[in-house]
Amino acid sequence: MYTAEGKLFAVFGDKRRIPIDLADVPQQIIDAFIAAEDDRFYEHLGVDYEGLIRATINLITTGQRTQGGSTITMQLARNFFLTNQRTYERKIKEIYLALIMERLLTKEEILNLYLNKIFLGKRAYGIAAAAEIYYGKSIGELTLAQNAMIASLPKAPST
Repeated sequence: MYTAEGKLFAVFGDKRRIPIDLADVPQQIIDAFIAAEDDRFYEHLGVDYEGLIRATINLITTGQRTQGGSTITMQLARNFFLTNQRTYERKIKEIYLALIMERLLTKEEILNLYLNKIFLGKRAYGIAAAAEIYYGKSIGELTLAQNAMIASLPKAPST
């Protein structure tokens, strides 16, 4: 529901989505997501083996999962096809699906799907919904700081 001034007043249902085409997404939010989630996005074929090894070593040495080894493509595979259950079997499936997705889709298609599918807290799925829910603005109206805040949400989104 919206106010007479066009501001979002209330949302019903368990998910909020506002689809957006990658061409309409400001470059600074694309860059912020890549920097926060997968800084080698354009260099790997779906799996960042260096990142997986780093996360594995961290898990072995600290006993905690404080670092993620999942690429944007792996996260997309998990969000579309798998559960969030943390098992080795799921991780292997995630890797397999990411490799297939990278063969079938361009990097831009993967990024477009990811930015529209990712959960960003407060029932927001996708960056356009997050911009509306957190700031009452369209994605193109956000400041650099607001873009950075939204890009940081996948690490620990609120519910």
